[in-house]
Amino acid sequence: MSHALENAIVHAESDRPTVEVVIGPSPNTGRAEIRIVDDGPPIPANETDALDEFTETTSTSHGSGVGLFVMKWCIESLDGEIAFDRHDAGGNVVSFYLPPREPSETTDAGRDR
Repeated sequence: MSHALENAIVHAESDRPTVEVVIGPSPNTGRAEIRIVDDGPPIPANETDALDEFTETTSTSHGSGVGLFVMKWCIESLDGEIAFDRHDAGGNVVSFYLPPREPSETTDAGRDR
C-alpha cells in the first residue's frame, strides 16, 4: 500500500498533490477496505489491463515497472483484492479489500464473558 501512496505523490503533476487515505469496512462485504484517492494523472489503462493477463510477455504494451504487479500479488496472497478506478473529479482511486480478521484464541481468552 505504501507503493500506491508513493505512486500518487511521485506521478503527481502538481507541486502540492492531494492524496487521501480512507480506511474502514467495505459496505456489504465484511471486508476491510483501504482506499487511496489522488488528484494526479490517470493510471494508463494498459498498465491496469496488463494485471489481468496470465502470461508473461516481452510486450511493451505496459510500463517498465513492476509496482502494480507487486501490489496485486501481495494483496492476493492475503486473500484480498485490488481495484483501480478513476476519480470523478480527476485522478485515481486504488482500493485494497482485505478479508475480515479472524479472532485469535488469545484475544478471545482475554475478554470478559
